[in-house]
Amino acid sequence: SVAGRVTVRTATLPENSSGSALEAELPEMSVLKSGSLVQEVIPKVGDVVTCRVTKITTRIANVIILGVGDKPVVGSGFRATIRKENVRLTEVDKVVLPESFRPGDIVRAGVAALGSARSFELSTAQPEFGVIDARCSV
Repeated sequence: SVAGRVTVRTATLPENSSGSALEAELPEMSVLKSGSLVQEVIPKVGDVVTCRVTKITTRIANVIILGVGDKPVVGSGFRATIRKENVRLTEVDKVVLPESFRPGDIVRAGVAALGSARSFELSTAQPEFGVIDARCSV
């Protein structure tokens, strides 16, 4: 597997012997190795993060932070939790976490606080936050 940032762009072939540019365009791909120029990004309170749900209990959803803003997290990500109280703004007492999230869901959330044991506390209690990718299970 390739670890790092991959960029794909279209490049035009050089001119042919008659002086005109060749018509065909070829894709060009470059790979930036992790650690070379990629700076590790660390979430801070107020940042918007993208994360993957790993485990659900009745009170907490455990997640791994995959990206901060539009920057990917280098390595295995950061551990974080979404507490039942931080899922939505209204009717908090009616939240049922297993109905809100499932393992594997991709979630957009805000960093609410730095938790214990190098973990982050996240919130989806804003209109722009929540599940952005999920798998259907029938």
